[in-house]
Amino acid sequence: MNGWGAQRKTGALSFTFDNLGEAAEIEFGQWPADKPVGDHYSARRVVPTLLSRLDDVRATFFIEGWNAGVYPETLRSIDAAGHEVAMHGWRHEIWERQTEQRQRSVFMQALDAMRSLGLHPQGFRPPGGTGSAVLAELLRHEGMTYFSDVGDHVEDDGGVVRLPFPWRGVDGVFLEPHLGKAAGVTEAGEGGIEALYASHRQAIATAKATGSHAVFVFHPFLLGKDPAHLEGLFSLIADASSDPDLWVAPCRDVAKWVLSQGAN
Repeated sequence: MNGWGAQRKTGALSFTFDNLGEAAEIEFGQWPADKPVGDHYSARRVVPTLLSRLDDVRATFFIEGWNAGVYPETLRSIDAAGHEVAMHGWRHEIWERQTEQRQRSVFMQALDAMRSLGLHPQGFRPPGGTGSAVLAELLRHEGMTYFSDVGDHVEDDGGVVRLPFPWRGVDGVFLEPHLGKAAGVTEAGEGGIEALYASHRQAIATAKATGSHAVFVFHPFLLGKDPAHLEGLFSLIADASSDPDLWVAPCRDVAKWVLSQGAN
């Protein structure tokens, strides 16, 4: 691609945030049945902090549809701040483990919940990272424009754009050692906050050197566990947004750009 965005920047980067509230913990049986929902720190503290400090950078929040009923004001605040609200399943069901019928059901349940708030998601990230053959069809049928799964290159699948991310772009594989080892990304002693941001800065350099699009995946529940996680993120955002060779944009804008280039 001959440059990214209207200003034809050398490389492109999207900051994305996955998961919200108790959805995944409930899905995986980790939330006590008698414990109330609706006051999770990721929604009540971390997201407001992100919105207050992202400044001119626009990001993509991949959120489970369940949250539309529990944290509607959080979803609306993300949208009102100019960021993108995209889909991440209904309650973080691991996408590749679901039957095709269940995938279709979960997808529409989440989409209907978000539309009930006046939100119109353009993208979907399959929980667990792995997509499926039915995904592009679902998106196309609903007038959506992209999906973001594990992979290594942008492609246009009949009007639905694939905007993949690498496992090394995910904060959890560095901050949760067992995840890094399971994904085959990190070795013993390689994880931690310093390794995470060193890897991300290298990914930015690679995106500019190869003229590609980098995707970073952060989780509010991990960012909220240590102030250093958030400060590292904001330092990275400041560096990226001030880089004259880098287009920092939400996934929906990148997908729209890719589609526009195919039409030219």
